[in-house]
Amino acid sequence: MKINLKTSMIFDAICACSLIYNHGNYNKMAQNECLNILKERTGEIFKEGAPSYSTMCGIVAGYIDDPSCATLDDLYLMFQSISDVDPVIRSKVKNEFKQSFIFPTLDMLKNGGAVKYCEYITALKAAGFEELWREKVLPIEQEQIKKLQENFETADIDSILKTISDLKGSDCDSVTTYISLLSYPVSFTLDETSFLDTINDHEDYYKNEFLSMIAHELMHGFASLELTEIYSKFMESSRYLRSTHKSLIKDMHSGDEEEFVMAAEYYILWRSKIMSKEQIVLKNYSRYGGCVPMALYIFDYMTKEQNPIENYDEWLKNGFKNGLFKEENIFSTIDALLDFPTDYDNFFANLFLIFHRCSYILRDAQLTVTEDIKNQIEQLTNAQFVLSNDRQVSFADSTKEIGADIVREMLTSDHMIVERIEFQNKKDALGFHFAYGGSNVGVLPIEYNGEKFENSYILNMAYHKDKSNRVEFSFVCTNARYLITSACPDYVIDIDTKDDESATYRAYGIEMIEAVKKAESIVMLLK
Repeated sequence: MKINLKTSMIFDAICACSLIYNHGNYNKMAQNECLNILKERTGEIFKEGAPSYSTMCGIVAGYIDDPSCATLDDLYLMFQSISDVDPVIRSKVKNEFKQSFIFPTLDMLKNGGAVKYCEYITALKAAGFEELWREKVLPIEQEQIKKLQENFETADIDSILKTISDLKGSDCDSVTTYISLLSYPVSFTLDETSFLDTINDHEDYYKNEFLSMIAHELMHGFASLELTEIYSKFMESSRYLRSTHKSLIKDMHSGDEEEFVMAAEYYILWRSKIMSKEQIVLKNYSRYGGCVPMALYIFDYMTKEQNPIENYDEWLKNGFKNGLFKEENIFSTIDALLDFPTDYDNFFANLFLIFHRCSYILRDAQLTVTEDIKNQIEQLTNAQFVLSNDRQVSFADSTKEIGADIVREMLTSDHMIVERIEFQNKKDALGFHFAYGGSNVGVLPIEYNGEKFENSYILNMAYHKDKSNRVEFSFVCTNARYLITSACPDYVIDIDTKDDESATYRAYGIEMIEAVKKAESIVMLLK
């Protein structure tokens, strides 16, 4: 059997140490139940938090021969003997990128962290963790293993493992997967041929997402420090890339290897004929909140190679050094992969790809741009802003009153209205926002001069039965709030019904995306 599916009480215990005081509402009901019970039984001991559970599980996997059979006592003895564990792990971790986060954790453990972790394990044992795990966690994990075995017992994963071996330059002829409830919603690599996968209950998981997970997790640990340094420098080449990279690292708590791993994952699935290019585009557009454009960009170049790629690290370094990857080509390359927006899935792939990249540009631009884009907008649209004395501003789903000292200007061009409202300071501009409803992206709050501002920008597609559908963008540049309404042609209205919720996209998807692109062109002045 090339796919070995197991459970591990000690991996779940490590996850619990980190999550007892840090689990959110997105977690599984059964997971929350267990963590809440443990919190009640252990008091304040876990309040200080614990080291990254993915890194800790990786260290444990490198030392304990069979984590599926290990107990809390085994885990305790391991950390009690950290001076013996340390050289074993260091000798096994050859990849520089993995060393960059595993070695500091080992240093922390040697400098008192292991003693603290032994206290955590003792607390779990006293709280009856092992019994609780067997009663409430193990049955759920075993049920998932059963479903996976039914779907993939006869699956031919030879091509997946062969491509992974070629890309990494290592032998990978089988994979061990540990199923974990308490890690939810996180999955992560353990070593070259094993990973921990969390509980999943959606249908796609049992069709191809699990194979996708194999391709993804086993590709981790290939990148050299030279490659990640080249990548980090490249991601500073534009406002857009800088913003997406910042979100990937800080908001998504990922690393500098992730986009490369995702690109490899897509390449493996494509070469193994598990997913088509079209399916991969639909899979990618909203992952990580749309902050991983390089994954799809690099994947496209991988598919153009005549021969199978070997030594992925070197191939990527050469791509950057030789100018194969260019910041100015990212948008056009990705856009060329999209199908026409004439059905539900492709419409939203087109829509949110644009929304996401505008979002990342605006997150940074609103705080850092020091010159207004008024003149650039006039040049772009070949129209002029005209002063307006009307003090009532209607936009999206609400109307607001502005003071007599506030400058309001309006520009009209080709079914698009751009309003410019200039405030005395940026704070007032950031706080001036509107209610809206339709298809939109979530907006992270931004901080300015010590204050937090919600809904500082809007990227919305509004649907109407009695007038044309329209795009509503709003953002701040210097002290000015821009309100952009890009209307579709008059005949483009919402025609969805209860029996057909995709009629609008099929009939008018192209016209609606064209309206989005007009609004996007304004945002691109800030990129």
